[in-house]
Amino acid sequence: MEFVFAGGGIFSKEILKLSKINSLVTYHGIVSATDADSIVSEYEWALLPIEDEITRYAFPSKISSYVCSGAKILSICGENTSVAKWIKSKKVGITVNPKLDEIIELFFKLEKNIIDTSHIKMDRKELIKIFQMDTFVKKIENEIF
Repeated sequence: MEFVFAGGGIFSKEILKLSKINSLVTYHGIVSATDADSIVSEYEWALLPIEDEITRYAFPSKISSYVCSGAKILSICGENTSVAKWIKSKKVGITVNPKLDEIIELFFKLEKNIIDTSHIKMDRKELIKIFQMDTFVKKIENEIF
């Protein structure tokens, strides 16, 4: 299993070090949104780790990019968070608890193709419409007028 990371998150230094000693880990560093979208679209899965406490105040903006890329989303957070509920309700991926043993077990199952992912919608045209700029502009216009 290969892991590719981009961005400047709190673990970027550790990921960079790991990428230098393990050929299965690639770290692109901070990239533009366009480059990030391109990177994600090359892979089957997009990781979305987020602390449960953070989900009480924020919703990760990269979800829209992940949905539009066509990648299945693997959220790493508690099952009762807003993120996990959204992933499940929109059928765009799966969630694993942020416990190391559960994450490792899931990675091995994914690698061996023994996780049922048939519920994950790959036709996301309707969902993608929600994230388009003209939809956003129309919502603002409706609020203003």
